[in-house]
Amino acid sequence: MLDFGDFLDLFGLGDNQEDDGMFESSGGELWEGILPSQMGAEGVLLDLDGDGIVDWMQTGEDFNNDHIFEQVQEFSGLEGMSLWDGDNSGYLEGCAPTYETFDPDAADMEYIIGNPEDAMESWHWQETGTSCAVASQEFVLERLTGHEFHESDLRVLAEEQGWYSPEGGTPMDDVGNLLEHMGLTVERSQGNSIRDLEECLQNGGEVIVGVDSSEIWEGQDDDFFGPGIDADHAVQVIGLDYSDPGNPLVILNDPGTANGGGAMIPLEIFMGAWEDSGCFMVEAYA
Repeated sequence: MLDFGDFLDLFGLGDNQEDDGMFESSGGELWEGILPSQMGAEGVLLDLDGDGIVDWMQTGEDFNNDHIFEQVQEFSGLEGMSLWDGDNSGYLEGCAPTYETFDPDAADMEYIIGNPEDAMESWHWQETGTSCAVASQEFVLERLTGHEFHESDLRVLAEEQGWYSPEGGTPMDDVGNLLEHMGLTVERSQGNSIRDLEECLQNGGEVIVGVDSSEIWEGQDDDFFGPGIDADHAVQVIGLDYSDPGNPLVILNDPGTANGGGAMIPLEIFMGAWEDSGCFMVEAYA
C-alpha cells in the first residue's frame, strides 16, 4: 500500500528513503518516471490494471533548476503510452509510445529512402522538456558536419540569441537558426508533401519537421498537451520505408521519447501530425 511518505519520495520531497521506483496499489502499479517529452520533469505514472499501459500521470517541471516546480500537469486516457524499461533492468525510465523502431538487419534496404541506420547514431533523448528543436538540430549538425555537438551548448547559444527559451522552447520560425549559424544551407517551407521529404533525403539533405506529438505517440489527435495546442514538437525525418506498399512508414529520430531513435510511424498517422504544423519542414544541406 502506497503511503503519503512514499508519494512524496517520488518527487524528492519525502523522507529520503531509498525506493525501487514501483509500488503495488489496487492491482496496478505506481511508478516514478518521466514524461516522454519532458526530460527533467519529475513524475508519477499510474497503471491502474497492471497491463503495462499508463492510465494516469502527474508531472512537475523545474525550468530554472531552483528546486521549485514552475509547472505541474495531470494527464489521463493515455492508451498509446507504455511503461518503459529500456534495458530490462526492472527500473522504470519513463513511458514511451508503443511504436516499433527501425532494425537495419531486418529491413529491405531496396525500399528504404534515406540512411536511417547511420542517422540513428546521432539520436539521444532530449535533455529538457522544451528542447526538442535544439536536439533535432544537433542531430542534423552531426550528420552534415561530421563533428560532435552537445545539446547543452546549443541550448545556451540559442537562448543567448533569442531563438530558444527554457519555458517556451523554440518558435517554429527559429528552427534552423542554429544550423545556419554553423554554416549550413537552410530552407524553411510549409505546404509540403511526402515527395518533398523524399527529394531532400535523396539529395543529401537532412530534414526537421513540426508535428503534433500526441498523434505520433498515441495515433490520435486528443490535445495531449491541452486544448488548442496542435504542432508542439520537432523531430528529424531520417527515412521512409516502402517495403510494405499497403503500410508505408516514416522513420524518425524523435528526441522526445525514450525509444525515439529510428521510430517508425505509419504514413497516415505521420501526415495527420505533420499537417498540424501546415506541413512545416526545415531542409539543411552541407
